[in-house]
Amino acid sequence: MNRRSTTTLCILFLFLGIRLSFAQEGEQPLKIFGYFQGNFTYQLDQVSDVASTSFSAQQLNLFLQKDINTNWAALVDFEVLNSFSSYRRWGAFNLEEAWVRYRNGRGFNLKLGLQIPTFNNLNEIKNKTPILPYVIRPLAYETSFNEFIAVEEYVPSRAYVQAYGIVPAKALKLEYAAYVGNSPNIRSQPAIGQSGVDTTTAFLVGGRVGILAGDLKAGVSATHERVNALRGIDVLLIGSNEKLEEVPRIRVGLDASFIAGHMYFATEFIYVVYKENVENLDVNKGFFYGTGGYFLKENLLAYLSYFYVRENYTLGDEIDLDIVAPTVGVAYNLNDRITFKGQYAFGMITQNGPGDLRLKQELHYLTTAVSVVF
Repeated sequence: MNRRSTTTLCILFLFLGIRLSFAQEGEQPLKIFGYFQGNFTYQLDQVSDVASTSFSAQQLNLFLQKDINTNWAALVDFEVLNSFSSYRRWGAFNLEEAWVRYRNGRGFNLKLGLQIPTFNNLNEIKNKTPILPYVIRPLAYETSFNEFIAVEEYVPSRAYVQAYGIVPAKALKLEYAAYVGNSPNIRSQPAIGQSGVDTTTAFLVGGRVGILAGDLKAGVSATHERVNALRGIDVLLIGSNEKLEEVPRIRVGLDASFIAGHMYFATEFIYVVYKENVENLDVNKGFFYGTGGYFLKENLLAYLSYFYVRENYTLGDEIDLDIVAPTVGVAYNLNDRITFKGQYAFGMITQNGPGDLRLKQELHYLTTAVSVVF
């Protein structure tokens, strides 16, 4: 473990020790809780006939929560991914949330600080592995894959101010959320200035409106931000990247889910478009998933799901990337704290490039997992 990670953990443990000692003296105690998911995976590349097996500590979240009074509460969320080890350079350790919330009934809540913003149905709950049936989540939300799938292209991961609530409207309930945060243009090189801060005057703005009608939930989401992610592409085209400074990026999402008797259904669609102003350059991305499930018992869900990712790049010539992954799985709740899961997916990755270029990969993916709340 490097010196920075060691110092961070020492400060965290010291902080926990101080707060716990205060609680022993009669102060309202700090709530400490979390969950983790460990898995075992067998993967076969059908094209190359290469197989692998692996155990992994897929994800762990540790929460610190303080109810300050009836209207105010604060929460901190640390997330660990992929058997994290700084010494071995495995995985990642992230501060996911650090916010304070003001609550004035269900109709109005205000969160201030680092938080996961509302977008479609899954974004806010994507890290809550014990309540999700998947081992491998729909790909736009699978943070353990973020080393090779740019999940933050599809969903916003961080906001700093968010107002949200639920408003009754006769037989329906209306949901709303609106938020603002940094653009993705965050400095990551401390040698040239403070890291973790926005290097532009652009903002992320977004929100969601939806309805609740019994067991039906549906909504539409959208975000707008200006990004520098395309810088460098223009150099290849016209020798300059000035036109790709702070290019608008828009996400639009649709979601619907319901439970009817023993039946469960959930689906989402996300479309991402860059508003670049360069001739012969066009970038857009799309994501879809649909899951249909049946509760064989109250605590046993079997499901079929379909994940689809499409990325299109036009750089004079057109390049397409398609990821298709039909999957089947089961989730068994042993009790309120332990869930066992099993899942099989067949992944097909196809890339079509200029001329007759065509690359194809076919993967069989069999995985089991246990999710534990502690």
